[in-house]
Amino acid sequence: MTDYKTIAESNNFIILDNYHKDWQVAENYQSEDDLERRAYPMT
Repeated sequence: MTDYKTIAESNNFIILDNYHKDWQVAENYQSEDDLERRAYPMT
């Protein structure tokens, strides 16, 4: 587990002293149509 030190904090955000983004490679392309179907499914 990584320990983080809080530098600044407010009601809307927290700034930490250490952050590492884990990059992920997409396995396939998701079209805009696919996104809309998931966001607004037909019932």
